[in-house]
Amino acid sequence: MTRTALPGGRRGSTQRNRAGDTSSHGQHPRQAPKKQAASGTNTATFPYLDKLNLPPACKADSDRIHEKCDKDEGIQEGKDSFGKARTNEAQHKPGSLVHRMQGTFRGALRAIDGVGRRASGYKQNSKNQWMDNHCTGLWNKPGGGEGGSNIKRFEDQIADAMKNEKDIVEKAKAEAMDKLQNFAKDYYKEHLNDTLGAAAEKAAKRAAMSRFPTLMAVVGRVSAYEGLGKLMGNVAGAIATDDMARRFDALEKTLTAAQEKLNEVLTFSKGKVEDAMASTQAGIAYANPCIKARKCMLLPYKDTDKTAQGNGCCPGQTGHHVLPDAMFYNYAPATHPKTGQVSMKKAGQRDCWKKYKHGDAPTMCLEGTTNRATNGSHGLAHAATNEFIEDLRSSQDISYETASSEIAQRLGKPFGCNPACIKAQLDAYYKKVHGCGDLTGAQVTPHSGEPGGGPSIGSGDLE
Repeated sequence: MTRTALPGGRRGSTQRNRAGDTSSHGQHPRQAPKKQAASGTNTATFPYLDKLNLPPACKADSDRIHEKCDKDEGIQEGKDSFGKARTNEAQHKPGSLVHRMQGTFRGALRAIDGVGRRASGYKQNSKNQWMDNHCTGLWNKPGGGEGGSNIKRFEDQIADAMKNEKDIVEKAKAEAMDKLQNFAKDYYKEHLNDTLGAAAEKAAKRAAMSRFPTLMAVVGRVSAYEGLGKLMGNVAGAIATDDMARRFDALEKTLTAAQEKLNEVLTFSKGKVEDAMASTQAGIAYANPCIKARKCMLLPYKDTDKTAQGNGCCPGQTGHHVLPDAMFYNYAPATHPKTGQVSMKKAGQRDCWKKYKHGDAPTMCLEGTTNRATNGSHGLAHAATNEFIEDLRSSQDISYETASSEIAQRLGKPFGCNPACIKAQLDAYYKKVHGCGDLTGAQVTPHSGEPGGGPSIGSGDLE
């Protein structure tokens, strides 16, 4: 089974992109770095476990959090990591708008950090010092703020850079089109004599051309470009080689690439801006050794925004339920009253999980607020869970052990977490809320947490 690449995969070239993290494009000038104070507190709290008696599987993860978040060397690493952050190539391919402009996007996120800090009510103390040291670029939720105001602030920061990018790609497209037009004209002149033959002779040559399917395809493609169809059609009737096809193909690829880049800029709408914010934040979080390590420590959803106590996430992150909330509910076919369409809908909490509460359940601090696969690490986590669930939807049940073990692997390993530690934290909570004995025989619903991501219609009886 192909696995969705969470940020643990290849993260992109280390080459500095055109925009970089400079003060250009309307961004705030970079300030001289100030020395960050170590908190003196071990912020590896592991709320689901006994901190004084951690399972052996969790000791290395706990030590890594303390080392990377609380000690001077780790604080410096975190500060240095910001400019090294890279978006996930599996999510935004090299050459895409988000990949090309990631330096500009990082700078924009940093420029609006102050808004997020004030909105969160952050007041520095020894318990939340790690946030001041490590949450750069992670203070605002993508799409968050009143009326989605975080997107507007982000757009304001990148406006000049986006205009410049549009100018660059429009120029590249125009140059590519010129080369294609000149090629057509030159080729026509080169074969002018061949096009002046008698009608019978040209008909014979056109018939001969049918022996070259690649050339025939080129004639069809080139007609899409204004002013070239007639020229190239005349030439095609006079020659019977694949040379034109090869030369045209290279030029067309250049033009197509330029057009794709221009389309990205022109269609950079609200949802895509939100995805860009989320994916850039995911790169920042992955590069920062502290933020990456803290993903190994699961938190109750209701605590993820506890800024004052410092035992939550960065304010711009989202608490992602490692086992989707939907796994603890039944689903049954329901008919839409107007369309008559049948779909699976929630049908109450599963009998053995009545004590389960959304706010108490274990979550991982991820970047992004929607389930779209392009929406940061949060989107990638849903995609990874969906891949696991995909072949299990013919039933209403899968074992808790299978679900927790598999998802712990998929979400833990990319961030360097011990999957056994993720599993231990899940077990610590779920054994307390499972009302039908120990977890050995526990069942959950195969559901990815996405709309339509649960059991298929006709998948069997409810619990």
